[in-house]
Amino acid sequence: MILAIQKRLSKGLSTSANYTWSHCIGDLTIGNSTGNAGGGFQKPNDRRYDRANCQSVEIGGVFSSDRRQIFNWTTVYETPKFGNRTARLLASGWKMSGIYRANSAPWVTVFLSSDNAFTGGAANGQRPVQINGNSLCANPGPTCWINPLAFTAPAPGTLSPMGRDNVQAPAFWQLDMALSREFQFKEKYSLQLRAEAFNVTNTRRAGVAPPSLQAGASGLNLTFGPPGATGSIGGFGTITSSLDPRIMQMALKFVF
Repeated sequence: MILAIQKRLSKGLSTSANYTWSHCIGDLTIGNSTGNAGGGFQKPNDRRYDRANCQSVEIGGVFSSDRRQIFNWTTVYETPKFGNRTARLLASGWKMSGIYRANSAPWVTVFLSSDNAFTGGAANGQRPVQINGNSLCANPGPTCWINPLAFTAPAPGTLSPMGRDNVQAPAFWQLDMALSREFQFKEKYSLQLRAEAFNVTNTRRAGVAPPSLQAGASGLNLTFGPPGATGSIGGFGTITSSLDPRIMQMALKFVF
């Protein structure tokens, strides 16, 4: 479902917003960019075992492509041309714009830290058993997002019945704003001033910031291993990395 609303430019104001609701379910797609089509199935003869919320497997990592809700809102406003000479020089012609984006939580997969099923292959892809209906901590935060007590290892030599991409990662939202103005000197010369701020609220959002090849990843420790187990990684379920903090920049451009 896609909904959109738009106010065309009038009296210096233009704004538009759109909202998308969707749900995607699909098979494992490990080979869509790496040349390994058909690989990665935990049960090669049972593809439905890995059927779950859609994901995108890219060179930089495995990302959730099932975003249930997406909202975007953009606004541009230009101050009017004032009659008073001082007001016209100081306040006329400023353009203010903003972009607000919000996405519901991506879906991630919890993995075991060792080859529990004794398949002889890598543990990556083997999943624990969820024993609690709610996989998240009571108050999800940086130090406890996924509840370690909600999972346990399956019986040795077996695979878990738990599907992939069924745990909610932190949602995403960001507000960016810009302010600009063009000063005209005679006919052929102008000076353009522009100031921009990204993540204006300086909010911490889980993830991996560009230009890392892992940009787009959840920023969560998803490797589950009982304390003391071989290959166990501490900090399971915690937020290990964040997207960019507030970034501000200014620029001047002289046109002749």
